[in-house]
Amino acid sequence: MLLQQESVLVGPFLEGTPESVEKCFAIYVLGVFYTAQLNDSPSANEVGLSDGSIVLIASATAYQASKAQYLADYCSSKGAVILWPENWV
Repeated sequence: MLLQQESVLVGPFLEGTPESVEKCFAIYVLGVFYTAQLNDSPSANEVGLSDGSIVLIASATAYQASKAQYLADYCSSKGAVILWPENWV
């Protein structure tokens, strides 16, 4: 089993900067993406990990944003985590 969990503090939506949004997506989207990719790599298959499953867990905020708008980038990053596995081929 592979579990990846990270956390960053986010601020109000209107105070977000390109850098803060990029940091949020780097952790919550790209971190999950690359972790899952490594788990399904040829080197993982060589050590017998090819028969496992990849389970992605995202927050309920992927479906309902924060009313206080403190989590806009976080909510959208969790939505991305839920949606991109649907495109795996």
